[in-house]
Amino acid sequence: MKKRQQHKLKGPKSSKIIPEIRIFGENLKQIRLDCKLSIEEAGYITNVEKSRLSMYEHAKTQMRMDTFFHIIDAYRNYIREKKMPIPETLTFCYKIFQKKEKKKG
Repeated sequence: MKKRQQHKLKGPKSSKIIPEIRIFGENLKQIRLDCKLSIEEAGYITNVEKSRLSMYEHAKTQMRMDTFFHIIDAYRNYIREKKMPIPETLTFCYKIFQKKEKKKG
C-alpha cells in the first residue's frame, strides 16, 4: 500500500493576498515605525500578541476592522502620552476610524 504524501499548509502566497489587506498591514507597520516602537513594544501597547501583530503587518492573516481601529487607537494614545508629532499615516487611518464611528451612530 502506498503512503499518502501529506501536504503542509502554508500562508497565502504574496501574489494571492488581497491588496486591501496588504495596505492595512503596510500602514500598521509604518505607524509603528513612525512611533519608534519595536514589535514587542507595540504588542504591549496595543495588547495584541507580537506574533499576531507581525502577521497583520506582513499581511499573512486577515484582521477585523475593529481590531485595526483598536491598534491605531492605541498608537494614537501612545503618541499623545509621549507628546510626539502625529505621523501622517496615523492621521489618515484615524480619519477613516472617525468616519466609521459616525456611520454607526
